[in-house]
Amino acid sequence: MNTMMLVSLAVAMAIAVSANPSDRLAELEGLQLENEAVSGVEKRSVSLSQYRTNQLKAHNDKRAIHNAPPLVLDATLNNEAQAYAEYLLSNNKFIHCSDIRDQNIQGIGCDASTSEAGENLAKSGGQVDNYDATAPWYNEVNEYDFCDQGFSEQTGHFTQVVWKGTTKVGFGRAIGAGGTYVVARYLPGGNSGKYYLNVGDAPASLNRAACPPTAPPSTTRIAECQRLAGIFNMNLYYDENTDKPSAHDKPACSLVCDPGNIVFSFNQIEGQLDCEKRDGSTGMCVSNVCT
Repeated sequence: MNTMMLVSLAVAMAIAVSANPSDRLAELEGLQLENEAVSGVEKRSVSLSQYRTNQLKAHNDKRAIHNAPPLVLDATLNNEAQAYAEYLLSNNKFIHCSDIRDQNIQGIGCDASTSEAGENLAKSGGQVDNYDATAPWYNEVNEYDFCDQGFSEQTGHFTQVVWKGTTKVGFGRAIGAGGTYVVARYLPGGNSGKYYLNVGDAPASLNRAACPPTAPPSTTRIAECQRLAGIFNMNLYYDENTDKPSAHDKPACSLVCDPGNIVFSFNQIEGQLDCEKRDGSTGMCVSNVCT
């Protein structure tokens, strides 16, 4: 039985949402799976070039389920991912580049230029040249809450795999006595920004129940909303004033204090305000409509 270890982080997300990835890593170090069950393929000789092509296809097949555009392989990301995979193998380590970047180790694909990239890691205890890391990364979809979207260490691999804002990917694979290490690098890095736009609704194939309606806002929150509207009377994007912008179903020029509840309209404030639509584009507030 081979030991598989996974960890995910959008390296660009060096902010509060990825509080302590080492905790998640510690949990996953004890996870054991049969590699054949994970990959669904036989062990055979697969070149690095073919391996990258296989993993790209696996990624794009999963992305298609979520209406995410296909990724393309990037030579620079391939080279950086490969250098880092070889570093992990040769040093018997399983840590993110973001954890050691400040050490400024040269030649391992982990210098300052990589800070904007997203990263997924996987390890198998066996020497498996066609190790399908994409499958277990994506399978975290079963734990993802589409009704309360956001970053989670339990689902960070999945969200990076399907992140719609990511356009390029590179893969590294290193095989030796210490097992098989796989590194995936992504640009632009995922897990940073609007999850409802970049992950989207649950696909019908998951057979998820409809999300429940949100509770009405409290009087205190309404008062705070009105106070904010009086202070910030220009360049106020409504997405920046709600905990769950995914609750919006239509473009509107409104300040939202509780998830999904419009409690104060911009047309009650003097002047026309910049606004943001659900699709991420910007417009101008005219009669409470973002046009």
